[in-house]
Amino acid sequence: MSYETIFFICFALFVLLVMAFDLGAFTKQKSHIVSFKEAGTWSAVWVALSIGFYFFIKNFGYLVHGITDMARLEEVRSLYADHLKLIPGNFEQSLAIFQNNMALEYITGYLVEYSLSADNIFVFIMIFASFGVRERFYKKILVWGILGAIVLRFIFIFVGAALLQRFEWIIYIFGAFLVYTGVKLFFEKDEDQHMEPKNHPVV
Repeated sequence: MSYETIFFICFALFVLLVMAFDLGAFTKQKSHIVSFKEAGTWSAVWVALSIGFYFFIKNFGYLVHGITDMARLEEVRSLYADHLKLIPGNFEQSLAIFQNNMALEYITGYLVEYSLSADNIFVFIMIFASFGVRERFYKKILVWGILGAIVLRFIFIFVGAALLQRFEWIIYIFGAFLVYTGVKLFFEKDEDQHMEPKNHPVV
């Protein structure tokens, strides 16, 4: 089993453990209305944990790939960061360059995802209000919804990657679908029309 696989399994287990804790699996706390103070505190905890992971990668990123020498570093670089220019004969500085790149890619992805997720709050509020969900159930529904989104995203990413690797031409189908969706949204855009989630065909 590769170092990457072991790290991925450990990371996935840690995420599941954190989500179980957030769901209250280890406490007897019942569903309740989350106050602004509680939400802010837990948000700070999760952000701090994410930033801590950034520093872990920056300083101990070699553990993820099992890098112990220059040969292994070159092998990993060719697989995951072929654009990087290392310093021949200088393992320590080359490793620092590689780990800095890992950390930069992680924090960039994290900040982009975090900023893009902010607008989802308004969508969640609209859906909850439409279905008459009580505030004390918001947290539990959100956690399960996010967990489902993570699982589905993994499935679609791996299935899509496998399809693209096996059938390169399928990328044109995906591209055509995106173009069709964009054009359809552009021409059907109506600022005075409001979608009611409870009347959505999927529901």
